[in-house]
Amino acid sequence: MKTADKTRETPAFPKTFIMAMIFGVGLNPVNSTLISTALAPISHDLRIDAGRATLLISALYLTCAIAQPTAGKLSEIIGPRSVFMAGAALVMIGGLLGGFAPNLGVLLTSRVLIGAGTSCGYPAAMLLVRRRADRMGLAEPPSLVLSILAMVGLVLIAVGPPLGGLLVTFLGWRSTFFVNVLVGIITIVLGLASIEPDAKHEHRMTVSFFIAHLDVMGLLLFSITISALLIVLMSLPTFDKVSGCVTVIALLAFVAWELHAATPFVDVRSLAADSAMTLNFLRAMLTMLGAYVVMYALPQWLEDACHMNAGVSGMFIIPMGVVATVASLSIAKKPIVRLPLMVCCSAMVAVGMLLTCTSSAGMVVLPLTASAVAGLVLGLSMSTSQTVLYRRAASEHIGTSSGLLRTSIYIGSIGASSLSGVFFGETVTDGGLHGIGITVAVLGVAALLATVMDRTLR
Repeated sequence: MKTADKTRETPAFPKTFIMAMIFGVGLNPVNSTLISTALAPISHDLRIDAGRATLLISALYLTCAIAQPTAGKLSEIIGPRSVFMAGAALVMIGGLLGGFAPNLGVLLTSRVLIGAGTSCGYPAAMLLVRRRADRMGLAEPPSLVLSILAMVGLVLIAVGPPLGGLLVTFLGWRSTFFVNVLVGIITIVLGLASIEPDAKHEHRMTVSFFIAHLDVMGLLLFSITISALLIVLMSLPTFDKVSGCVTVIALLAFVAWELHAATPFVDVRSLAADSAMTLNFLRAMLTMLGAYVVMYALPQWLEDACHMNAGVSGMFIIPMGVVATVASLSIAKKPIVRLPLMVCCSAMVAVGMLLTCTSSAGMVVLPLTASAVAGLVLGLSMSTSQTVLYRRAASEHIGTSSGLLRTSIYIGSIGASSLSGVFFGETVTDGGLHGIGITVAVLGVAALLATVMDRTLR
């Protein structure tokens, strides 16, 4: 009886475990945003132009888009704790390398290492949460824990730029790399204290074992597909025909290979049969595009078309971060997803309409409202897409599925940046903003219809 009482008193998710997950998952968004304030001083110190400095952003995005599902697959093969810890160690190495980097080449290597390391956090965390919940016999997804993981990204997206500004101002740009060493140490200490060791494997971890279970050819084709697709998106409004052809050919080859692979990197057969999971990835990509395009396009329009300074235009994004956090908190303990998703997609349509009605000669209330409504899209999309994935993915595949969800989000965010480039071109105008608004509204309608027709949601 005493043992049973003690078991009931033991929380399924102790505070130290949750803190470890927060630090591990938070490494990725904080590194995505910290660099934005460091680009100018990096360009000055290393004597490189601004265009080459932005490669530091592209390098991280490209690495993460490929590494997230890879880390998820590795978590399933060798264990999530090992991958979680290895990721934190990689981040520390990348932080040290970047902090002492003498040139752009070393900095790019540092960002690739940081991207690979931070990509381990989320997929491994989702698998750790799932296994702990299964072991505790939880019938419903641990909504509060999942919402906390979603909110980590939302909060750090908002906090990252001002934090980076403080670090650069008082400690120099190298501190934005060195900070990874401290955070990595904290993550490892918390992980050692709260995460159970991975189960022992029946097979030795040999090179042949990894080649057989990781599906190296599938991973290679997936990497080529994603790399070529991101190059296409980043080259817009000019269409890169070579990259476009490579994307299509590599995608077809990837699907053909995965259909016949003994242990596929991505089980495309199951993914095709599970329309709810496929729709979840597509919906996350579309809604993230709708939210991020406001984050990218609105400040640019306010500065160029309305002649505001960067400090003032940045204030217009604050409502987005606040509403996103509140929206995510509002459904933290509610396992429902259908209604929040319908609200999310409807809000995306509203964002598009608000942008279409906004004018440089008008009042500031419309862009402020668009920012707030985009926050609703961001907060609800992050939380609900994560819950849908948790419910639909089998325990043994949730690591890879979580990585694919993050890849979908990366594609959406890069698509948002490309959308701004397509409609703004060389001159930022009201017409360009209206074109973005119409596109967002149309995509929002498509996402809403897909949600309404998806009877698997509840």
